[in-house]
Amino acid sequence: MNLESPRAAAAQPAGAAWPAASFGAGSRFGTVQLRLQGRPQGRMPVVPALREALLLAQAEPLVQLLEDWWGEALDFAPDAAEDSPGARAEATLGTPDGEALLQATLVLPWAALQGCRPQEAALRERLGVLQWQPVAAHLVLSRQRLARDEWQLLAQPGAALLLPESTGAAWPCVLRPAQAGAPWPALRASWEPHAGRVQWQGELAADGALGEGEVEVELRLLPTLRLQPPQLLGWDGLPQAEGARGAALLCGPARECWRGELLPLGSSWVFRTLVREEAAR
Repeated sequence: MNLESPRAAAAQPAGAAWPAASFGAGSRFGTVQLRLQGRPQGRMPVVPALREALLLAQAEPLVQLLEDWWGEALDFAPDAAEDSPGARAEATLGTPDGEALLQATLVLPWAALQGCRPQEAALRERLGVLQWQPVAAHLVLSRQRLARDEWQLLAQPGAALLLPESTGAAWPCVLRPAQAGAPWPALRASWEPHAGRVQWQGELAADGALGEGEVEVELRLLPTLRLQPPQLLGWDGLPQAEGARGAALLCGPARECWRGELLPLGSSWVFRTLVREEAAR
C-alpha cells in the first residue's frame, strides 16, 4: 500500500466505507492520535476488532513514516478518547494502481514538531504527503493601557491612537494563537508595513509592561493569519507571511472592537478607527 498525494486521492471514486476507528499511541513527545476511515476490499468483517486490525495493517506505511521521523516505535491500540489539542494532518493511502482505500487523520503533539524538525531531504519529501490543517494566529501590533476617558474618546469613528511600537522599518509585535488554550506559545515577530511582510523566528514572546491605565487595548493586524504548522515552526527557513498590510482591529474592554486603518505619521504610525465591530474572538 502506498501513501497517495492529495490530487491522486481526489480522483478516486468513493465506495462504501467502514465505520471510522480511532487509535492512540504513546511517544516521548506525548500521545499520537490516529483516526482511520477505510473502504473494504470484499466483504466487511463483522467483528469490530477484526476491522480495526485490518485498518491498522493498511495504515502501516503511515505508521512507518512517523517512526522513521521520530526514531521510535509506535504501538497503536484502539482509543476512543477525544482529540487532543495537537497539530492535525490528513493523509490518503492507496494501492499501487492508484486506488484510494484509506483516509487517515493524525493529531500529533506540538512538541514533536518543535523538537524533531525533519532535516533529511528524503524524509521531508515523504512528509509531503501530510495535508496539514492550518492554525489561526493573531499578529498583535500593540498593547496599551489607557485611561477610561481616553478610551471613550478613541471609541468613535475618526479617532486616532498613536502606536509607540511603530518607530522603525521593522515593527516589533507578537504572533499568538487566535484560539484560547492552543498548544503553541506566543512568538516574537516583526512586521514590515511598507512591504506587507511578517517574520518570526520561534522565540517566545515575553509579557511586557503596558504602562498605567484602567483600560487595556490590543491592536491586531487584519486579516487573521492562517498558517500550516511547518510554516509556523519555520521548517523551510525563516518563517514569514506575505500580504499583511494596513487594516487592523482594535479590541478594548467587554469585547468592544473597532475596525480601522493604519496610517504613517512622521517616523511612527497611528491607528484610525472607522467602524465598530460586534465582537472579537
